Amino acid sequence: MLSDRQLATRTLASALQVAPVTAAARRLSSGRLRVVAYHGVSDPRALVDQIAALRRRYQLVTGDDIARAVATGEKLPPASLWLTFDDGHPDAFAVADLLAEEGVSACMFVCPGTLDTRVPFWWQVVDHAGGAGVIAPGEQTQFSRARLKMLPDPERRAEVAVLEERLRDRLGQPLTVEQATQHDLRRWCEAGHEIGNHTWDHPCLPRCTDPEQRRQLVQAHETLVSWGIAPRFFAYPNGDLGEEAERTAQELGYVASFLFDHRLTRLDESSHRLSRLRLDASASVGRARSIASGAHSAAFGILR
Repeated sequence: MLSDRQLATRTLASALQVAPVTAAARRLSSGRLRVVAYHGVSDPRALVDQIAALRRRYQLVTGDDIARAVATGEKLPPASLWLTFDDGHPDAFAVADLLAEEGVSACMFVCPGTLDTRVPFWWQVVDHAGGAGVIAPGEQTQFSRARLKMLPDPERRAEVAVLEERLRDRLGQPLTVEQATQHDLRRWCEAGHEIGNHTWDHPCLPRCTDPEQRRQLVQAHETLVSWGIAPRFFAYPNGDLGEEAERTAQELGYVASFLFDHRLTRLDESSHRLSRLRLDASASVGRARSIASGAHSAAFGILR
């Protein structure tokens, strides 16, 4: 049964999808850029439906458009929208041609440390451990994602290693997951999209030392360059700003860096602290319209 707060949240989210609300929000925020951030794509057709609906109301732009606007101060068209994907999930790479057919040029932010491997991200270890029953009832808080994100980076890695060892004992072998490959990156770029830097292996940057923040960006950058890719955009893992990471992105000559704070943004603000909107690729068209319009982030921003 839903709590009163959950019911109120669901009711508000539905109300924000009404056409007059999204239309008014879109008009009021037409001078702002919408940078939409997806992760995986479990339902490609739902994503296509979203894109079709958004194209009717927004001007889809490219990384070249963003770079030119940042460099020259040239204004983007009203109600501009750019699509991005985080973490380099294989099912997101799989829609490269589908996006191109829809006239979309998107950016995929990747962590090279996982590419061409079957090594899981740290939160995948946590989720699998919970599902496999290797986390005791009294340890749920200790091994929660929220708590682990707050630990200093070495401590988080050590606790995740404990779960990996337990999973190895339970499964009889190390946990492996499907990860993207260099071939996926090449196919993505050939379809007219671009690759961005998302650090080496997706740490929680505010919990890293300055040298580790720098290493995460530089190692990822140099690896991508060695593969023939010249990244010009950076996305902070979890959307959490790391000041040394920000300085490093600037030194590497990146055009812009992106948060994950569910807000509209402006390019005349700090180009290395640009906001993005969170959107699930399987969400309904109504929810996609609500989020892109800015109504959703504005309303729930007030509630926060």
